[in-house]
Amino acid sequence: MIDGVWQRSDISMLVKDYFESDIKSALANVGFIEINKYDKRDFDGLPVRSGFACRKPSVSQ
Repeated sequence: MIDGVWQRSDISMLVKDYFESDIKSALANVGFIEINKYDKRDFDGLPVRSGFACRKPSVSQ
């Protein structure tokens, strides 16, 4: 407990930063479309840095 609040201490997260253009390019190269980036303002203050949402077209189209 820290200041009366329980906090995990057994987790480590390694993070590697990438340029947005590199991520979008990699997603597009494997067939994803409608690639949208969201940042922490889009997640109501949750502890996230940013994220991407995209989709892959249906094979049957």
